Amino acid sequence: MSLGNRVRMARHQRDWSQSDLADRVGTSQTCVHNWEADNTYPRPANLQALASALGVPILFLEEGEGGISMGQTVDEILAAAKIELARVLKTKPGKIKLSMRVES
Repeated sequence: MSLGNRVRMARHQRDWSQSDLADRVGTSQTCVHNWEADNTYPRPANLQALASALGVPILFLEEGEGGISMGQTVDEILAAAKIELARVLKTKPGKIKLSMRVES
């Protein structure tokens, strides 16, 4: 999963628009769009502000490419699932509620 996908996932979890995130980071909606599209990479100060606004560690944003990996948390996997379900169902991820039961 790319940095752009992680930013989008964290933003969708909060049910924010790109403009909402841009306001919180102190940048433009165009910058947020370009980060999410992986057209540009945030400067270090913006990366810190982005992580802070989204309430995630910088390492979460920087982890880079890859699908579900052993290093991902259950929360990250469920957040990605909510985004994909919302896309298929044509709704917002904030409208999706997932539950999980682990059986042995």
